Parts: sequence; C-alpha cells; structure tokens
Amino acid sequence: MRAFPWWAFAPPRAYIGLVNIESIRPHELFLEDRVREIMEDIRKSGVVRRPLIVDAKAMTLLDGVHRLEALRRLGASLAPVVTVDYSQVEVEGWAREYELSLDALSAIKRLAPVSVRERADGSVTVTLEGLESYYDIREFEAEGFRLRRATASPRSLRGLIVVPPRPTRELVLNAAGSGNLLPPKSTRHKTVAKKVVAPAGLTLLRDPTPGFMTILRAGRPET
Repeated sequence: MRAFPWWAFAPPRAYIGLVNIESIRPHELFLEDRVREIMEDIRKSGVVRRPLIVDAKAMTLLDGVHRLEALRRLGASLAPVVTVDYSQVEVEGWAREYELSLDALSAIKRLAPVSVRERADGSVTVTLEGLESYYDIREFEAEGFRLRRATASPRSLRGLIVVPPRPTRELVLNAAGSGNLLPPKSTRHKTVAKKVVAPAGLTLLRDPTPGFMTILRAGRPET
C-alpha cells in the first residue's frame, strides 16, 4: 500500500504540532478498558501514532479522548494535535448496544423520553428524543448498564439498542466548555484530518527540552 506524508491529509491552514495537554478540552467521557489498551500500546511502541483532533478556536477535543487520557496517565505534559475549523467538520452519532433485560428497558424508559420498537430477532430498539437524552444515557450507564458496542447503524446490533438523536456542534462545544461531559462514544466527527499519521515520542511528550517549548501560548500555537 502506498504511503503518504502526513501533510497529504492535513486540512487547509491546519496546525499540526504539540500543545499543552491541559489546554485540550474533552467533550465526552472515556471507556476504561480502551484507555488501558492504548496505554499498553504506547508503552510498547514508545510513540503516539496519530495526533488528537481539536477545534482550532476553543481547543475542544473532537477525536482522541482515549489517547488523551492514556497520555495523561503516562505523565505527558504535551499532546500531539491537528487543529481543524469545526464549522467544516460533520458530526454524527452512534447507535448503542446493551444487554437486553427488563431492568435495563425499565431504566431507560424511566430516564428519557423514548419510543420503543421490538424487532423480529427479539431485540428492542429504543429511540431517544431531545439532545438532553445524552445525559440520560450517561445516568443510565452510571446505574450499571454497560455499553457493549457502538456502531453507525443499529442494524448490526442485538439486544437493547439505544438510538440517540444526532448530536450537534453546539452540544459538543457546550459539553466541553461546561465540563458536563457526554457519555463515551457519543459523537463521531467526519474529517480528513483523521487520516493524518504523525508519530510523537512519549519521551518528548513527558519531558520536552526547554528549547522546544516555543509552540505554546494558552494552548494554541504561536503566531
């Protein structure tokens, strides 16, 4: 397969480099198992292969919450990023799969406005109403109902299938700005920046040399 340089997929006027890790504002929670997997991969390879994707204006994290948490736990003070113009990024959601039980069905119906449809295979699809239902999902999972997987389409899912409304940029930015984070796997952002591969060494991210610290100013690249 032909290899392409990182800049082949960089959006116009994008910044690709390192920023203070504390300047990045996530908008959703992470899955513990996934964070541990990524930590192990970074420990073994010594690098983070793909940069995080952030909104250039607000430093809202659009893609890479598990990498961000893994880097924090590994002691990184910097994180590799590619910035994008969020107005040019499409945001979509995920259908969510849980184990089907009377308790789970009762809980989601209690927490959120829903419409319920039974499928021929015995699965139950629950469609949520209103963007506030993302926080109902967070409460549902906090009660012990574990997310098994999430996909773009509910057709491949089985069991209790929860379909939230399509998220908006405003929902994402408000969650990041307020710190009232959405549940894990709430959003998927469609941008060519996801194709950027620019490995960054963990040693540098943990302990940058003084001369290298010229790229930060309140979390943004200097101009």
